[in-house]
Parts: sequence; C-alpha cells; structure tokens
Amino acid sequence: MKASFFLKLWVLFSGLYLTKIMPVSPVYVAFLLCFIFLFLIYLIKDNKNIHKFSIIIFFSSVLLLIQFYLTSIPLTLNLILTFFSPLLIYGLFKNMTIGISFFNTYAFFYFSLFLADGVWRLFHPNLEIDQAKLDALGIGFHIYKFNSFMYIDSNFVGLQAVFVLSVFLWANNFYKQKLNKLILILAFISILLTISRAAYLGAFLALFLYYIQDSKIKQYFSILLMFLLLFVVSNMLSFMENDVSFESKFIILEKTAVYLNSVDIFSLFFGVGAGKAETVLGIGAHNLLVSLIVETGILGVILFFIYIFYFFLKITYGRVLLIAPFIIVSMSLSTLAMPYFFSLLALVSSILSKAKKEKCCDFLLIEK
Repeated sequence: MKASFFLKLWVLFSGLYLTKIMPVSPVYVAFLLCFIFLFLIYLIKDNKNIHKFSIIIFFSSVLLLIQFYLTSIPLTLNLILTFFSPLLIYGLFKNMTIGISFFNTYAFFYFSLFLADGVWRLFHPNLEIDQAKLDALGIGFHIYKFNSFMYIDSNFVGLQAVFVLSVFLWANNFYKQKLNKLILILAFISILLTISRAAYLGAFLALFLYYIQDSKIKQYFSILLMFLLLFVVSNMLSFMENDVSFESKFIILEKTAVYLNSVDIFSLFFGVGAGKAETVLGIGAHNLLVSLIVETGILGVILFFIYIFYFFLKITYGRVLLIAPFIIVSMSLSTLAMPYFFSLLALVSSILSKAKKEKCCDFLLIEK
C-alpha cells in the first residue's frame, strides 16, 4: 500500500471518536496502523521529515511518560494521538497531490456524523438529570447535550464541528471553488444541534473570516458582518448575565488562579494528569488553557504553543481562519483529545509548502 492511502486514512479517522458505541474508537486503530506503516518506512529509508522534529519528539515523550504515571492509559493515549499526529502527516506526506474532492469528502463525512449525533441526542435525552433543577437554573436544554455517542457531551462535538467548518471553508478558498451547498446545509444543522453557544459563535467567526479573504467587495461587506457580530455578542452577554453556565466559566478561572498560587513545583511543571482537573479545582476545566496548565503543567502549555506558533508561521494562507475559531471556542470548551486539529494543520502546511516549492497552485486542482 502507498503512503497516500495511510495519510488519507489517518486524516479521515483522526477525529472519529465513538466512545459510547464502540469498545475501541476507530481513531486509535487508525493511528496504530499508520504509525506501524510509518515506522517501517523509517526503518527502510531515512526520513528527514521526522528528524527535524527531534526536539519536539523528545519533549513530547517526556510529557507523555510522566502522564502515564499520573493518569490512566486511555487518557494518556489521547495525548499521544494529539501531540504525535502531526508527525504522522509529515512522515506520510510524500509530495503527494491532495485535491478539493478530498476536503469535501472529509467535511461531508464529519458533518453527517455530527448530524447523526445531534438527532440521536434529541431522541435520547438524558433523563437521569434533574429536569426541574435544570429548568430553575435556566439550562433545561442540557438534557439534550449529554447523550452524545462521540464524546462526554455535545460541547466537544461543537468544537470539532467548528474546526471542520474552518477547514472546509479554507480548502474551497484555496482551491478557488464554490462552496458545496449540501455540505453547508449539513454544517448548519449539525452545529445547531450541538446546542452549544460557543460553537455558534465559532461558526459565525469562521464564516466571517472566510468572507473577508481575497476580495475587496467581501472586505467591505465584512464591516456589516462585524457590526452584526458585535450586536449578537452584546445581546448574548446581556442575556447570560444570570446564566449559571456562563458564570461558571469565570468561577473556573478564579479556582485555577487559587490552585496555581498553592500548587507544588512538580504539579506546576508536569500537571496532575489528563482528565484530573476536577479533582483539584472541584469543577471541570471547560477551558483548553486551564486543562493544559492544570493537567499537563507548564511543559504541556509550552509544547502546545510551540505547535501553534510553528503552524502559524508555516501556514501562510488562511491561518487565522484555520486557527482562530478553534482556539476561541476552546476557551469555553475543553478537550486534550484533538488529534484532528494538529493533523489537519500539518496537512495544510504540507500542501502549502508543496505549492510554494512548485511556485504554482494550479497543479493542486488535478486529482491523482
């Protein structure tokens, strides 16, 4: 089999978490198969793409070895997938051609999955939660959020859906194609069914960033969109003044500040273990930065932002569209299981590097 097969296999499966309906999610199987294939390539032929990431590999390995000691194996595996997924892409990307049809297939596949998850949650509300108590707090809709067959709740689905939307928009902009209407409809409905206000805001931001690229007319039109965004945000903030879910975000930050002022040196640098933020904060992290600093420590934060800084430099076209919506939404939704995020950023940077090397983008429109 060719490297292109394994690369596409990994990209398509890099976000396929089916934790509630399968004993082992497809993402783990795909990672293992692709890792074994890449390892065999590495043994047969020296791979410079891997060698140049030696420092990152070293620090990632240190972090993950400590995580094995601090937390459970499944949660550590999620960190392995997240931090090593870009290396799979760079190792498997053999100057190949990736066309728009692949990105459209990727978006169609995931939005269909998100839609199925949303319909499932609507017809299978979590009735174990005290509905009257939730209604009193003004968050009665939460009964439709906790029966996701992908993650713990639909907030994580919303975070991933926003990123898939960003990738879909970026690809169609880069390849100069019109947006597929069916995929857009699937995206709209699936994100709506996440019942995640952060995801709604992230999707709006992704569309806004898409429309202001490459066109003066769109840039002028974007001014109207910006005013609309400000109007929506101001009304949302006013509406959420007494919202317990909204207020909890600030409580988490306060508890994190208190924790960091009293934490020991080891936990400060290496964290308390993936998934264990609630044990020291008394509340779930619900914030990517909080999860990183509490669960993986300063080492994890540094490693994460090294990746972000690297991709920001490498992705010279549409990097804000790809990165900003995800990061902004992740400040309200927390997960360290995000191999799809780094995998797609690595794929995009590889495509752009090839385009720069060839000094032309037209060849990218030809499928092989």
